[in-house]
Amino acid sequence: MKRGTLFGKLMLYLVSACVLTASLTAAIYFFFGIRAFAAEIVNEMMPRARSVARLSARYLEGKVGFDALSEFVLNDQRSGSHVYIYDDQGNLFAYSASADEMLDETKRPTEGKYARYVSRILTSGAPVSETNWRKVDGVLIGVPIVDNMERVTGAVLVTKPANQLRAAMFSLTLTLLMSSTGAAARLVVLGYFGSRTFVKPIRQMTQNAIAMAAGDFSARADEEAGGEIGQLGKALNFLSAELSATIEDLTLARNRLTTILTGLSEGVVALDHTFVRITFMNPAAQTLLRSDGKTLFSDESMAEQFENACHAMTRSETPVTLHFSIDNRQLLLTLTRSQAAVETLPGAIVLVQDVTEAERLEQTRREYVANVSHELKTPIASIRSLAEALNDGLIHTEQDRARYYGHILRESMRLSRLINDLLELSRLQSGAVALTKQPFPLDALLAETAERMRINADYSDITLRYTPAALPTAYSNRDRIEQVLVALVDNAIKYASDGGVVTLTAEEDRETGKLRVEVHNSGHIDEKDLPHLFERFYKADRSHAEQGTGLGLAIAKEILQLLGEEITASNRDGEAVFSFTVSKN
Repeated sequence: MKRGTLFGKLMLYLVSACVLTASLTAAIYFFFGIRAFAAEIVNEMMPRARSVARLSARYLEGKVGFDALSEFVLNDQRSGSHVYIYDDQGNLFAYSASADEMLDETKRPTEGKYARYVSRILTSGAPVSETNWRKVDGVLIGVPIVDNMERVTGAVLVTKPANQLRAAMFSLTLTLLMSSTGAAARLVVLGYFGSRTFVKPIRQMTQNAIAMAAGDFSARADEEAGGEIGQLGKALNFLSAELSATIEDLTLARNRLTTILTGLSEGVVALDHTFVRITFMNPAAQTLLRSDGKTLFSDESMAEQFENACHAMTRSETPVTLHFSIDNRQLLLTLTRSQAAVETLPGAIVLVQDVTEAERLEQTRREYVANVSHELKTPIASIRSLAEALNDGLIHTEQDRARYYGHILRESMRLSRLINDLLELSRLQSGAVALTKQPFPLDALLAETAERMRINADYSDITLRYTPAALPTAYSNRDRIEQVLVALVDNAIKYASDGGVVTLTAEEDRETGKLRVEVHNSGHIDEKDLPHLFERFYKADRSHAEQGTGLGLAIAKEILQLLGEEITASNRDGEAVFSFTVSKN
């Protein structure tokens, strides 16, 4: 369940509501229920207090002994209550000190926290009760001792500690909370499946929206769903159709505008009808043509070609283009007629464009498209041939079909890796990736990488060596440095000679003031391949062409350039060496 999705939010709200409901229920029950619980305790304790009062009256009249009174009170004490007995003067003459001891024979004036209750009972002759679970005595019951003549001859106080009330309430609250939690858990399970059903069409629409963002306006949402979801699907499909038409119009207008703006940003030269005298030349044209501002060309052959093109443009009344090479720059000159109402003879407008970079980019684009097409063609062709064989029923045994399915899976995974690498390289080259630097131990990262890659090395019969060394703390992006390390070590393992050795080293480079990490492998890079190793899709050893996408080193170089580091490849002492720098903290 991804964080931030609608499904995740629904589940979060549901769980939060369940937890909040259970917590509030338990809290309300505890704070308000304890009062009702205390009132119930009062109703339970009042008959016991009256029983103690009746027996105390008989004791005061001399009808029963203190032992009988003590035994009766102690039985009540064992239920967790404390009993205090007073005479008509308010003197305490008996009370329960513990569950096994009854103190008496000492008449003492009433004082302290119970004096006001005793005074009220002796004065009014009416029972008193008080509940406050925040005090030591959570429940207090007081009843008068009345003789046969209905005279008040004393008072009995019975108290119950608040901690007993709280313990009982905590137990009840815990039971309620556990019950609520169980009910909430079942509700969450039901909500989970209900939410999945609810968000399924929304996820489909999200995928359609992503396809639209990628330029595929043929994707359509399900309009058959009921309610607002179906209406949203219809609206999305309508939006897709309208966007497709609008984007086509905008593309056409953009291309026209781009043509105009490109012309205005390049060199512009205005000539009179002789096509020799310059009436206007902007600084860009003067720089590109290396002109002194008086004549366009100092080279006579260029001047002659230009004059012939001007006459051809005049005869055809259509623009004419020329290609010139000046100081290793490829220039494109576009000649058009300039005819104003006040002019008797037409002149010429020359648009000068430096197409050196454009031609280089076009060549790069062609090579890039060719390379991508080649890399995509192989797995796609393989998948197609395998699928056709399966579809045509040419594979008869389950073992062969499983083998073909395995081939299809591996080719599709290879295709997925290629696409992911292309996207990663594109993001890096566009500068859309923000790389945050922070201190980290480079030696620990090297040790972890070596340990992880040793499995691949052992599988390829390659020995991976790394000797830990104490290094200063590095200051860079740890995840990206790890990505570069994995790419270089993996590349070294792939291209190392059979039974060879790959060595990972790191040290301080005093010349650059940085840390330098090197990956050595027992092999040799052809000198003609060294300048091209970090180019996209370049593979020096075609015998290992199936082992990678040819983008790993290019991605590593782009990452290090964004981090302000450098990477090199060379042959040293019979080994191929890849070396890159890492800044110190």
